[in-house]
Amino acid sequence: MGQCEQCDAVITDVISEYNELGYSGTNASEVIIVNSLWQNNRAGIVPNTLDSEKYPPTRTVTVIGNTVLNNDNGDAAQAKTADFDAVFGVGIVIPGGLDSVIERNYVGDQLNAGIAFDLASLLPEDGPSCFEGNDFKTSAPLDIETVFPCTGCR
Repeated sequence: MGQCEQCDAVITDVISEYNELGYSGTNASEVIIVNSLWQNNRAGIVPNTLDSEKYPPTRTVTVIGNTVLNNDNGDAAQAKTADFDAVFGVGIVIPGGLDSVIERNYVGDQLNAGIAFDLASLLPEDGPSCFEGNDFKTSAPLDIETVFPCTGCR
């Protein structure tokens, strides 16, 4: 599921195993992911934004009451045309998303991060993303709002 501004979708009672991404949902907004098992994927739940597809950014994704385990499986399926190494070993991450909620999930045994929500840019410096008006303690790169401002020069 992807490229829908208001998907109005509920994903429930899913068992997702041995995939590159347990769930992707590129540019899928208004989605609830609940009561499911995400395990042994390369990465678990990854609702994401891709500016080259319709309806970016991903908005209002709710992830509640899931079990997310061991999403660092190097032997899981891997797409030949995409490189998701940046999220390998992460249980739940919403890169480029807005207004999302992550609560009451059991997340364990991930290689790199259980839940990643720090502000980060994985794009080259001339990428289309910008950051403004966020409350955060860490970012990559450091001081991301200065490096990738929404107004003025980069």
